[in-house]
Amino acid sequence: MLATMSRPPPGRPPSGPPGRRARIDLLAVVKALRQLQSDLEEAERVFFAAGEKAHEAAQETALLRKEIVDGGEITPLRRAARSPQEEHVMRAEAEAGASSVDVERDADGKCSVSVSGRRPFPLPPQLAALVTVLAMPGGASHDGRPGWWTRAEVATAINKQTGAGLAAGAVPRLVNKLKDRFREAGENWHLIQSNRRWGVRLALRR
Repeated sequence: MLATMSRPPPGRPPSGPPGRRARIDLLAVVKALRQLQSDLEEAERVFFAAGEKAHEAAQETALLRKEIVDGGEITPLRRAARSPQEEHVMRAEAEAGASSVDVERDADGKCSVSVSGRRPFPLPPQLAALVTVLAMPGGASHDGRPGWWTRAEVATAINKQTGAGLAAGAVPRLVNKLKDRFREAGENWHLIQSNRRWGVRLALRR
């Protein structure tokens, strides 16, 4: 007579050492989560870089449109087009950090900023306040780069300086306006760096 082998009822896991299976499953989950985190960080980096390029292209288009509307014809934009050599120099300076950033305010309340001793250019008071905040010592260090300020920290510091009621959610738009002013003045806008998680920084040797 053949012996019959009993099978576990449906829904019951097979017998065996559950601890080992649990450890194997947990290690697989941890490994998958680490890979997912790595993939998300890489996607964020690519998305952020694409956003920066899109913003630059949008500003080039806006400046070109302004020249056409105001002048009635296409005229060369003031330092709008950069040669590969100029672009390389700007990015190298952004990597190393500007040697100095000086914000001046006259008796009439008008503001101007000079970067690395170059020719100063005017800025509205709120943007000048933003530069002043970003140039302050301190801030967090991320990826080997110091001087990162969160949106909330930037808003709080600007409100303290100006008495305004700037919300943290409005900081990215203000940062983009500052980049635009740097571009229009022919200044290195790559010095103004932003990150969705870390906030914003001014690349300055500290």
